Amino acid sequence: MFCNGVGPLRYKVFAGYPVLGLIVATVFEGRESILFHTNLITVIRDIRLQMVTSHINMESGLWPIHFRNLINILQMKTIFESKATNTGGRSGHVQSEDGVIDFDISMPNSKGKPDSKSTNPEELFAAAYSTCFAGALEAVAKEHHIEDLGDFSVTATIEFNKEEDGFYLEATLDAYLPTVDKQMGETLINAAHEICPYSKATRDNITVHLNLLMDE
Repeated sequence: MFCNGVGPLRYKVFAGYPVLGLIVATVFEGRESILFHTNLITVIRDIRLQMVTSHINMESGLWPIHFRNLINILQMKTIFESKATNTGGRSGHVQSEDGVIDFDISMPNSKGKPDSKSTNPEELFAAAYSTCFAGALEAVAKEHHIEDLGDFSVTATIEFNKEEDGFYLEATLDAYLPTVDKQMGETLINAAHEICPYSKATRDNITVHLNLLMDE
């Protein structure tokens, strides 16, 4: 069935299941509308594709926003994929497709890990977030004409917390940037937080604290 969206744009819904839209537009000269072909993808047990055709009136004022979103979608490109499989949940095992990551999983307690050779999702997340954020710092440093960050580092601390409504995560990123002053360090950290894919993924979902570490 169809449900009305914003203005004359219509969206297909599949019995309440979330859908992802891939929009391809064709602009016809001399016409007052843009023809949108939308591949709506829903994943239940497999991927099902359906095509919906909708028209957006150019006079509605909505088409520039959708056209900008369209450009962003068409510019997306997958650079690479990484795959890992967990068996047994938080008391199980995790292994990456290439076997580089191959660890037992255990939940730490107040005394630390019950198995010193095991890991946990938060430790893996900390490793990934700190590395990704460090890469973002390198990128924004070049934009600010800083070629050498020296022996810089990023330490991510991921907290596994519990409240009345359930469990939640909280992150702290401590960045050490020895070759820049406080003002530039804060500028770089804030800029990195805007472009880091992990920061984008967690934004408005978990609290992330940003700290600049300075030499005394």
